[in-house]
Amino acid sequence: ENQLADFIKTRTATTHKILYELMARGAPIFSVVNIRDIEKVKGPLLVINSHLFPEEELKRIFTSKNNRIITIGRKTGWLPGADLQFEDVYPPHQLSGSIYGLKEKLEVEIVKDEEEKIPEDMAGLKEPITFTQELYFRKISASFLTGCVQAISSLTKAVKVLNAGVEIVGMESTMLGEGKLSANHPVKVLTIEKGEDELRLFIGNDSCLYANPEIDIGKDIDCLKVLTRFPGMPIIPEGSRLRVRIPGKGIVVLDVALK
Repeated sequence: ENQLADFIKTRTATTHKILYELMARGAPIFSVVNIRDIEKVKGPLLVINSHLFPEEELKRIFTSKNNRIITIGRKTGWLPGADLQFEDVYPPHQLSGSIYGLKEKLEVEIVKDEEEKIPEDMAGLKEPITFTQELYFRKISASFLTGCVQAISSLTKAVKVLNAGVEIVGMESTMLGEGKLSANHPVKVLTIEKGEDELRLFIGNDSCLYANPEIDIGKDIDCLKVLTRFPGMPIIPEGSRLRVRIPGKGIVVLDVALK
């Protein structure tokens, strides 16, 4: 309810815009909860545009039984000190990420993509005439969004892409190293829980080249089944990890049973 007036004044990205950008980068976000039901939540909490929440709602979030919380929004005095905090590089009204309940070391490096030209008259902007064209939003750096995805994945213990290799003329070029995601890596994983210790993985490759990523499920693999035509060879897991070859702009679907 506070979002409309704030958007008109500052053009800060709306909750739905930020949510889309996070999920497009592979953030494991699969449910929404009303704050009235917050005590029923077992997993980590993600609070987008936290600066627009009423103070009493933020206090309710931080006094709930859940101590794993990620907030994305402008800095406000309502939030307690975080285990990790990082800020985007496009002032004014830049977004900040705050992580609570972080148990492992996480490094986030924010890099400015390019200079931002901010219109002098926000209210006078010409709006698109159709929903197929995007509204004007203030810029958010790709590295800030990637840092948020890293934090969400770390707290959820989600399936991780450790190494996204892109094959060039038979050679493999590593685009991201273990423990540090590159902002433009091409491999994304969507996970569906089929049942207890049963997962279905949709592993996509945004690159036009073949990718050969190493993926960590987070728990030892018992067996797996390839549901797509590609790859046409068995995938041999090692512990909780597997490697799979994915064609350019393609997707591989796996059913994984865990030990």
